[in-house]
Amino acid sequence: MDGVSHGIPMTRRIAAEMEARISDGTLPAGSRLPSVRDLAGQYEISTAVCLSAYRALEKKGLVERRPGSGTFVRGTAAVEDPKNYFYNWDCVLPSMETMEMAAALSPELEFSPFPAATYDYNPHYIDWILSRNSGTESHPGLIALNEGLLPVLAAEKALLPLDGFLEHPTLLSLRKFPPELLRSMSFGGKLYALPLSFNPLMLFYNRRVFRRRGIPVPDGAWNWNDLLHHTELLTEAGGDGVICYGLAILFTPNSFIPFVFQNNGEFFDRNGNCVIDSDPAFEALSFFSELYRQPGVCSHRHGDARSALVDLMSNDFAAMLIGDGVDYALLRERMPEADWGMVKLPAGKRSATSLSVWGVGLSAGGRKNERFSLLERCFNAGSYADFCRNIHTFPAYDPIVNGVPSLMTDLLPEAFPSIQSTSRQAVNAIAETIQILLAHKLRLTREQCRDFCRKINARL
Repeated sequence: MDGVSHGIPMTRRIAAEMEARISDGTLPAGSRLPSVRDLAGQYEISTAVCLSAYRALEKKGLVERRPGSGTFVRGTAAVEDPKNYFYNWDCVLPSMETMEMAAALSPELEFSPFPAATYDYNPHYIDWILSRNSGTESHPGLIALNEGLLPVLAAEKALLPLDGFLEHPTLLSLRKFPPELLRSMSFGGKLYALPLSFNPLMLFYNRRVFRRRGIPVPDGAWNWNDLLHHTELLTEAGGDGVICYGLAILFTPNSFIPFVFQNNGEFFDRNGNCVIDSDPAFEALSFFSELYRQPGVCSHRHGDARSALVDLMSNDFAAMLIGDGVDYALLRERMPEADWGMVKLPAGKRSATSLSVWGVGLSAGGRKNERFSLLERCFNAGSYADFCRNIHTFPAYDPIVNGVPSLMTDLLPEAFPSIQSTSRQAVNAIAETIQILLAHKLRLTREQCRDFCRKINARL
């Protein structure tokens, strides 16, 4: 057996299994764990993998190593905090609005924000969540997460499965969640969080620019060649450079991810290995690289206002925009509805888009029913839809009743969660490698793609 089983690295799998046995009392305080050599023989893996698993347990404060004697379950049981917490990171849900929601749920619910404001800290948020309920600490609560964080937290046993609670819900009807959104909050066949809101990626267009150029607007049947052709066709240049960009692109991993899905590619295989050097993924990324390098393409850069691309479009400096629900909300504020429209992304071998989903789960710990009751109340009809609109996302619960445009729900059957992996380094590794190349508008070569794959797998 190698270092991965069922998509989960063996180090993490062994640590999770041991932690579960410690939690349920199968391995009581003071128990001696198998030696590293015996454990390696049991799983048919290297002793280095087993040693890493024991170190992970030791870092959580669950075991202690005694030189010359072995590794033992620690004797001090965790003391449970009587408070309930709402754990959040500003890169998941905006803190101010989420703090207000938490206060409305219960005056006793303490809002606990993670102190970092950039997505580079993705692995640190995971460590922070784990540290709140491990070893001698138990601070149970609600956890804000997204589709990328969920598989990592579920694999690390940081979340409670919700299936049992939903057999007899008191406030919610599970049928009112689109099944695609429930799947994005699931792992290993179990539901670990309730989807709060979602944003698919789509193509917006400026009717005024298309009318001025005498070009028919997109009809939802475009393919990649149509997108490239119209980007060139709609670009207007003057003596000092570009007067009107043919296409503006929100520069995040979500911008290029759909093209891989549309070409029947994927980012990770079933064993958790990065496979962007496969033919389908490479072809898709090569096309996006060619599109992005066009003189008539502009993008949102670090430090720009989030409204920068919409501002270009509303002032007729951009004909099209690949964006999400935030851009939808901003366009509604800045342009008359008659002057812009939206369609699904142009298709490759199939039609597909990326899907960002934000949800709330329950941390491991006691008072489960009490905390699930708080989770249900997040979807209170009086404030839930307003919360989603305030953070420029679409409500995941009962979306049509809560005012979600039909195009957004129609996109869900062909929408895929952006990056899902049990490795806490996956999101950052993909973003930091591919986006460096795209940011400089360089042509992607096969050898570069293989090199990216090697670097990403080394980090996983």
